[in-house]
Amino acid sequence: MGKKSKDAIEEHGPVGGIAFFVSLVVLYILTIANLSILPALLTEQSFFRWRLFIVGAIVGAACARYFIRGRISVFLHELKHSVLSNLAGNRAKGMRIDEESGHFEYSYTKRTAHMNALIALAPYFLPVLFFPFLGVSYALAWNYPGIVLICSGLGYGADLILNFKDASPHQSDFYNIRGGYKIGFAYVIGMNCALFTFIAAWVSAGQTWLGSWFFEMLKNGAAIRAAIL
Repeated sequence: MGKKSKDAIEEHGPVGGIAFFVSLVVLYILTIANLSILPALLTEQSFFRWRLFIVGAIVGAACARYFIRGRISVFLHELKHSVLSNLAGNRAKGMRIDEESGHFEYSYTKRTAHMNALIALAPYFLPVLFFPFLGVSYALAWNYPGIVLICSGLGYGADLILNFKDASPHQSDFYNIRGGYKIGFAYVIGMNCALFTFIAAWVSAGQTWLGSWFFEMLKNGAAIRAAIL
């Protein structure tokens, strides 16, 4: 079951302003745009790369499902709040980790208040395992792309299971958001889908994925502009 997180955001009422709702729409537009260009990024090696990544993701998801529980699960949940809060420039005030629940407290300023909604939802989309697994595997086995794909898949699969295992209507995080659980969960779905499409571009195209993605985006943008004008 999901762990409740009682995060003191020191703000009266729910969070999530115009920027939050605009970003919600942008996430779905970006996901659709990315999905439309993924076929163009496929290469002769894509099937092999996807097979390794998916194997890693399945193993990572299974391990997270059965072994990441109790205090470890709560710690990762609160860590995600903490990471995004610190990146926003907030000041951490404390973290408590219990067997079935925990909380992370922070203070913020008017300059960072717009990030409160994202911080509240961070445990349901932030890939805190994928990037460390990717970074360590690159550092130790950069000359063996198969190992990198399997390891990054492990991190991604674990992140995905933990994200949605916690995303239940009982989580108080969602009720800090304007619109409550439905809007918060829609944001979580949109963010996870958008992140997946970027990871999918990397898996499909390999090290050249960013340049290929940018080129295809420009080409599609030019085609849309020509159709409109």
